[in-house]
Amino acid sequence: MSALLVVCISLCVAVPAVHGSINSVMSRLSDRIFLDQNTRDSPGHPPFSWSHNKGLYGTEVKLNFHGEPEMAVLREAFSIYDNNMFATAWITACSLETTLYGTGPMTIPLMIDSAVEAIGNFHNRNYNFTNSIMTFWPQVYNATTRTFQSTPSNLLQLLQLADTFPVKLIEDLMKIFGLKDMEQVVEHLIQEKDMFSRAFHIPPDFDDTFVNLGLGALLRNAQESYPQSWKQWQIQNSNVTSALHALRKYAYRPSSTNPDVNTIDPRTYFYMRSFLSEHHDENLALVPTWIQNTREAMQGDKKGVSMPFSVNNVDVTVAANAIYGLTSGLLSNIIDDVEFDADLQRIYLNTSSLIAHELSYNFSSRPDLALTYYPSKHECYWFVARTLSLMQRYLLNNNETDTLPFPVMNTVKLAFENTLKREVTPEILKASKDDFEGRIYWDNFLGDGDINSDNSSVVRAEDRIFTTAMVVNTLIDVWTVYNQSAFRLEWLPGVSPQLNDTIKRAVAWLTDFSLGPTYKPWNTFFSGSGKGLKSLPFWYPANRIEYMNGTAVNSSVIPHGVNFLIGISGYVPDEKYNAMLKVPHFGVMTPTDFPGFNDPTEPHGFFPFWSSDSYTYSATLMALSKYTNIKQ
Repeated sequence: MSALLVVCISLCVAVPAVHGSINSVMSRLSDRIFLDQNTRDSPGHPPFSWSHNKGLYGTEVKLNFHGEPEMAVLREAFSIYDNNMFATAWITACSLETTLYGTGPMTIPLMIDSAVEAIGNFHNRNYNFTNSIMTFWPQVYNATTRTFQSTPSNLLQLLQLADTFPVKLIEDLMKIFGLKDMEQVVEHLIQEKDMFSRAFHIPPDFDDTFVNLGLGALLRNAQESYPQSWKQWQIQNSNVTSALHALRKYAYRPSSTNPDVNTIDPRTYFYMRSFLSEHHDENLALVPTWIQNTREAMQGDKKGVSMPFSVNNVDVTVAANAIYGLTSGLLSNIIDDVEFDADLQRIYLNTSSLIAHELSYNFSSRPDLALTYYPSKHECYWFVARTLSLMQRYLLNNNETDTLPFPVMNTVKLAFENTLKREVTPEILKASKDDFEGRIYWDNFLGDGDINSDNSSVVRAEDRIFTTAMVVNTLIDVWTVYNQSAFRLEWLPGVSPQLNDTIKRAVAWLTDFSLGPTYKPWNTFFSGSGKGLKSLPFWYPANRIEYMNGTAVNSSVIPHGVNFLIGISGYVPDEKYNAMLKVPHFGVMTPTDFPGFNDPTEPHGFFPFWSSDSYTYSATLMALSKYTNIKQ
């Protein structure tokens, strides 16, 4: 089909009128979210049934297999129910934004109450004081180590069952049925079960911690509709300053002489090296992922509370959530102004500068490293956009001032506005896909790396709904502002006809496909840090490689059966770092290119990811709800 014909078709096809059915779709989305929330605690007996925690929404742990048809079968079949805080916090946040800024169905108070109460079970229990330090998984007390350990019960029980699996029989059956590739995968999973088990005993993190603070700010704004939820959140978070103290203590400071805070994952340093080169003389301080330092990781390893690879990292998505949590906490008075001291302002400004830099430069062309635990860049776009939206909303609706409370906030607002409008928006528009029936959508990567038996490519688009919803939410938050006097969203100056039309056509696509059988409602809201061999930390330049007792490791061979730390300490000048890139690390040259999350050179490769249907539905409901509340 010629390019001219394609253009003619796209111009002639009328954009469907979405408002006729959009209310029905929003109502059905709301119903699905309602049905997915656990109404009681229930025990499980893996692999036949899974435990469920009251108040939480459904999450499934899956493995991103790709390639031949049997790999697609494995991706579909492998599914473990997981009880974590993160999905429920985001679904609740989306529900609150739907109510506050849209026209969608109001989530019943009992659902919000139940979710907030459930999230209260994720505060760090290893501190002997009330705190707002949050964990991804519930903690269970280990009497042997006298420590509370993060415990994903379903995952751990399944791994324990692996000791009794008739592995040889399963492998022989797979050979008989011609499933040799699947046999290799099963063998690999069994071999790595101890590594997976250790990786689950993680410390608290700044992502869940600041998502919780952001949720509190939303609850404060929605307290008229959800008074009990707001009251319960306040009871659970009577010591918000604990999160701020932790941030000051554990911030990554590459210019520091203290190895506890100047050591970072070598993958982080690799993707961040251009930013560090530009700002290394500014005494940088950045939000890391884990609320732990290297010394504590070495001590905590024996107790079952340790960062993966015993070293911290900087994830752009975690950083974005921390900036939103700080901004919303300050603007809603959850965080006292006096707490926002010079050090926190430095962390706030430096981290925001990193975010703007990475969004402007395509995550340094290494989204597998920059988005360490969150492979969806579109989700990251929205996490940043909602901070800008919050700032714009504050300025429009606060008649007493035309500036944000702190000068550093105005600086961050300008940086985010420039990046999201000048860099991210054009990138989003460029990546849109026309279905030639008047609708537009976006894809990420789930299900897009498969082949048929005849070796032809297959696009299953298993995260198309989520990706499209996140794009719509991003564009709406960047280009509209909520007027609380009119109870409507209003377009900001500079909205082009193309942008307006793109959002309209994307909403049409979501209206037609978000609930149908054509596409799966999957997402990758969380994942393991390794997306394949090329994203493991061993192959990247490091200057601190040591066993848990502090003795050095021979960097020519990876030690097996023991834990060790691998990181890069301090700032490394460009010339020296570039020289380190020219030599092998543990016998392998540094992978400098991103092969995609479905790496064709690793047909049997996979990585774990977490998906939540209700998160997709709530993100879609929020997008439709906000769109129908825009003053046209």
